[in-house]
Amino acid sequence: MPINSVGTGCATYGFIEAIEWMRFDTRDDYLKYQSRVKAIADQMDDYIAALREGVRRGYISSVDVCRNFESQLNNLINSELEEFYVPLKNDNYKTVFTTEEQVIYSLTH
Repeated sequence: MPINSVGTGCATYGFIEAIEWMRFDTRDDYLKYQSRVKAIADQMDDYIAALREGVRRGYISSVDVCRNFESQLNNLINSELEEFYVPLKNDNYKTVFTTEEQVIYSLTH
């Protein structure tokens, strides 16, 4: 039961990769982004459960998948996570949401 990420090899970076691949042209694009952000905790819980099940069955991640995991995780913990805010700084964000919606969103997230 291997767990892997498409590019950088760390499950925590999988979400950031997904953001980089997303389009932010329409209101629906931003609502999809919001939905993904809300799902991060559940996704990480699923990763943990899958890893535990893999260990229970005797499967473990390869060294390549785990390489630099600790340093990558520490970098995320100690960063401002600016990657999460890039879509909100996009000019399209200002055109697909009213100013009031932008203020409400910024206060609640």
